[in-house]
Amino acid sequence: SWTLFNGYKNQTQVKTARLAEEQSRLQFKNINSQLESELYKLFKAYLNTLEALTLEEENSQIAKENVTIALE
Repeated sequence: SWTLFNGYKNQTQVKTARLAEEQSRLQFKNINSQLESELYKLFKAYLNTLEALTLEEENSQIAKENVTIALE
């Protein structure tokens, strides 16, 4: 026997599946945005650390030169 009418069960299942798909898509976009933001923050922190290291190396060299001059 064939069911001619199932009380819109198929339509409801299709709508539910489409909503679940859209929710998954939105969650993916959200997580992707969060990852991009975190990666950007980490990269900026890395660049700031490199700059601080360069400045500390320059300060160390200047301090060595000052010691050399003071001991002359």
